[in-house]
Amino acid sequence: MSESSSSGLLDAIWKEVLGDAATTFNWLKDFLLGEFVPDRPFSVIVAEMLANFVPGVIIVTSARDAVAIIVRLSTHPERRKEVSEWILLCACLIALALPLVMAAAGAVAAGVGAVVTGVMGDELAAALRAVMLMLIEKSGKLAEMIRFLNKFIKGNILEFLKGVKFANYEKSLLEILQQTTGKLIGIVQEVRGKLLEARVFHVKIADHFESVQNLVQKLSTWEQRFYAVQQEGIQQIPRAVAELQQRLDRLLAQEAPKDSHVVSAGVTATKPQAVAPPKQEIHDTPGATLRDPAAHGADGTNGSARTGSAPARKEKPNVPPPPTGQPNVKIEEVHTPGEQYAVVNGVKIKPLLYDKLYHGADRATLGVDTQLSAKEVAAKIYTEGLPGRGNNIDLVEHAGGAHDRAFRGTTVMMMTPDGQAGAILWADEGGFVIELKNVKGYDVNAVLEGRVRKPDGSFGGNAVHGEVEIAVPGRVKPEQVEAVYEVVMSRSGRLMARKLPR
Repeated sequence: MSESSSSGLLDAIWKEVLGDAATTFNWLKDFLLGEFVPDRPFSVIVAEMLANFVPGVIIVTSARDAVAIIVRLSTHPERRKEVSEWILLCACLIALALPLVMAAAGAVAAGVGAVVTGVMGDELAAALRAVMLMLIEKSGKLAEMIRFLNKFIKGNILEFLKGVKFANYEKSLLEILQQTTGKLIGIVQEVRGKLLEARVFHVKIADHFESVQNLVQKLSTWEQRFYAVQQEGIQQIPRAVAELQQRLDRLLAQEAPKDSHVVSAGVTATKPQAVAPPKQEIHDTPGATLRDPAAHGADGTNGSARTGSAPARKEKPNVPPPPTGQPNVKIEEVHTPGEQYAVVNGVKIKPLLYDKLYHGADRATLGVDTQLSAKEVAAKIYTEGLPGRGNNIDLVEHAGGAHDRAFRGTTVMMMTPDGQAGAILWADEGGFVIELKNVKGYDVNAVLEGRVRKPDGSFGGNAVHGEVEIAVPGRVKPEQVEAVYEVVMSRSGRLMARKLPR
């Protein structure tokens, strides 16, 4: 970005702030209230992004805006289907989720780019939030803004972006959303409880004042709305994270300088060392060209008498043995189907790396003997991993249940808080849940959105949208198995997972 374009953007913000008195007041109000003000000017968003790089500011603005967006999603159910709203919520929650990521997996979980460029702490949170906000809109200004932000972040912003993997933050974003909505629900429940128990001269006011009854009813409505956002977030946060990664990858492909590589044609192998054949002397053969007679004596002894130590001449030369060693071939690495890419309508889709996922299945799906005990099944999985499946890497056909599909279904949570989804339900009683780590996968709902052809010729999303499935390659290596659980029924009649030792 040129100096003129950078200064031009700052000048535009400055002119907007220093307009007439009413304009200045409205601009400051939008800046202070954040997402509580709908459709804020672009200059306010830019100014807030820059202010977030001041230590301590990011936590305040993030908490403020997260509550504002949750309230907005609560009152406008139709906006819960807009991925941009959830991307915006992720941008507000990232500063709150980052400490969980760092505590769980250390600095490397923040992204290779963060480690390389030295962007950490509040600066990392502000940078991630700024990137997420810029990815909401698809316009030329966003690419320009990335170069602009390089003036406010230590190191190279492009190197930082190359290392950002939003999937590393998905679990923590879900946890923070659950905590935030849980606190809002707790506040509503506490206020409603106090109103219901409030008394005047030992008489409950809620039984005699219609206004109090209406307020209690409104609080109950808000509680249900917050619950709805909490449940919708389980599906939409992974979708927003996948969409963020796709937009970032597209942006980097357009804006990042291309790396050059030297490519050799064909398959190379180690060049064997040349072995010089041993010197041998043989008798002249009739018909063969004679050596220079001037350089040799008449008896062919090179003009000198042969010594007793000289090797005797041979009728035929000895043929040297073939060189030992490996043949001139190179063993090609074999990848599991679906590990490098999947296909949707003929288009290759790259996978994302997930820190933790859960695969639930019964014995038949796992392909284990029904006579084996639960501990024996766990020992087999710990030792061998999970076998590969078919070769069909089409995600549309996978979602449709193709018999030759290459993928296994996984979830980001073993069981959702409401108990309506999760790997435990896939396994059912007597089945097993395998906790996976560091596996590549595809968010089926996000990838198939708008790509599945309907009978009427239009396009929609995944028909089984409620499962929130992450499809992973069928072959799971032993080192990717973190834990194995047996699914049993509790005394209260609920499914629960019991961890099996290695």
